[in-house]
Amino acid sequence: MITYTRTANAGGILEMDGVRILLDGVSQAVNDYLATPPDLLNTLYDTHLDMIAFTHNHSDHFQPEFVRSYVKHHPLPKLIGPKDVAADLSDYAVITASSSVGAVQLIAVPSRHMGAEYTDTPHYSFLIRGSSLVWFMGDASPLQWKGQDHFPHPDVLIAPYAYASTEAAWEITEQITQGKILLTHLPDKERDSAQLWPAVEKVLDQHDRFRVRIPRMGDVCEVY
Repeated sequence: MITYTRTANAGGILEMDGVRILLDGVSQAVNDYLATPPDLLNTLYDTHLDMIAFTHNHSDHFQPEFVRSYVKHHPLPKLIGPKDVAADLSDYAVITASSSVGAVQLIAVPSRHMGAEYTDTPHYSFLIRGSSLVWFMGDASPLQWKGQDHFPHPDVLIAPYAYASTEAAWEITEQITQGKILLTHLPDKERDSAQLWPAVEKVLDQHDRFRVRIPRMGDVCEVY
């Protein structure tokens, strides 16, 4: 069984083949986006993690203070992220490439962050390969995959709202995945100033080829 527990705005804990990976799993509140609640943060401090991986260093995905506090009480897990994450955690040995624990491999895929203003932001998406294949997108733009002929075709795609907010993006999503989809990075519905929820719901109402779930904070999803 593979599970994903949402602990942050766009991330959480992936458990596969006895390996526990925190992916963008601690966040601050930014605009309409949620911070990791104190109870979940306390749970994370008490959880054994084999890897901690960050797609990029924006505060709605990455909290260096959590890493520093965590390693005071636990053996240092493998830390993975692009060069800006490594710079922010320069007192630790951050791996800026792919890595593995046991039979689970985490493959760092250089990806373009959503939005023209973030063109120069160092960013990875992560392919997690074990008994199944999971692709964790972080904030990777769906448009960069348009026109490509070959995709990893994961069993589970964990992607931000943009992958289902327009018909054009959803067409790319259908090309990428062959299995379940978890959507992240949606704000609280009561604070959705950009009206992202209605855009996503409109697209999903028109398509039922894939099973799509939008986990709430703290939800544990059995994904495979």
